[in-house]
Amino acid sequence: MKLSQPVPILRILDEAKAREFYVEFLGFAIDWEHRFAADLPLYLQVSRDGCVIHLSEHYGDCNSGGAIRIETGDVAGLHRELSQKRYKFARPGIESTPWQTREMCLTDPFGNRLIFFEAGSASVAEPGLAARSTLTPVGSTAQWVAANRALETESPEPLYRDPFARALAGEAGFAMLGAMRAAIGLPMSSAADPYLTIRTRYFDDALREAVRDESVRQVVILASGMDTRAFRLEWPEDLVLFEVDRDDVFDYKEPLLGRTGQRPRCDRRVVRADLTHQWTAPLLAAGFDPARPSAILAEGLVIYLEALEVTSLLSSMRGIACTDSWLGLDLANQALLEASFLAPYKKRLADAGCPWKFAVEDPETWLASHGWLARAVTLGAPEATYGRWPYPVPPSGTANTPATCFVQARAV
Repeated sequence: MKLSQPVPILRILDEAKAREFYVEFLGFAIDWEHRFAADLPLYLQVSRDGCVIHLSEHYGDCNSGGAIRIETGDVAGLHRELSQKRYKFARPGIESTPWQTREMCLTDPFGNRLIFFEAGSASVAEPGLAARSTLTPVGSTAQWVAANRALETESPEPLYRDPFARALAGEAGFAMLGAMRAAIGLPMSSAADPYLTIRTRYFDDALREAVRDESVRQVVILASGMDTRAFRLEWPEDLVLFEVDRDDVFDYKEPLLGRTGQRPRCDRRVVRADLTHQWTAPLLAAGFDPARPSAILAEGLVIYLEALEVTSLLSSMRGIACTDSWLGLDLANQALLEASFLAPYKKRLADAGCPWKFAVEDPETWLASHGWLARAVTLGAPEATYGRWPYPVPPSGTANTPATCFVQARAV
């Protein structure tokens, strides 16, 4: 005896709304429809890609408010398709689950839930289920940030798109993302972290602006981690982009990028070096020209370094950056490092081997002492929000208030 897959019956209450949702929005086709008479309830079959559903206006068939699960091989692709249709009554997101699925839940106009799921993919695991990264602790933070880029890419209205992020994040990246959220009492969610998302978009825009200067045709991304700007941003055709990071990062990253078959949109060069040691010599050996202006990005880096390491890094940067070179970095103040409401979050980072260490009270004055003319923008300010920062922004210079800023500077 062989049993086939059952065909669910969902109650509908309005024919026009049912057609709008199932046919126009979800893309199902009407296979057949039936009425016992012209003025009697409708019964019809709809299908898409082998998925068959019966819809019924008949009172005795079922009640509204049911739920069905529909497996798909590409929930992200379906999400992109539906998001582009701008259906007025549904803007779904994708949620990763502890039982190793990625799910998109839609509710039809009659209260029936359709849960589209993809099995066997990386998910945001509970802290107790966190996958162990094969990278060093700092490298694992790069997977965490990549996981956030994946969630932003899959959101209904992303601030940027990174098609490589989910693969680069891996299970370890999503596990760390879930653990960090749990540390401050946030649930697992398909929504991206606003801070990480704003930071990524801010420096995307800043780098694009920096290379509009035709003299800047070298970009250096320090502690590049799982960064994919060489692939996902448009660059001048003669631009050279150097990614600098440790061996373990590139040993993990390069095979994954290679399997995508995608080519970078610039001359991308990998520089294997530890930024806490001698790194400028490998950069020069890779073709960096210190006599030409460059754009140097140190995103999500210095907060994890000791003060002496930061001083050494800035000295090395200034040593290879000629006048008019550009620098971008993010900085925290001491109040953020000491904030009690972030204590569980900071402990989680410290336990993972990535404690916060470095803070600056006056970024512009501090950078001026190292040869950079800087302008700092507080997270949440008009230039650094993109409509995403949900919290109030304290007035500039407010004492003892935790704050993060994004900095752009020029070598003088």
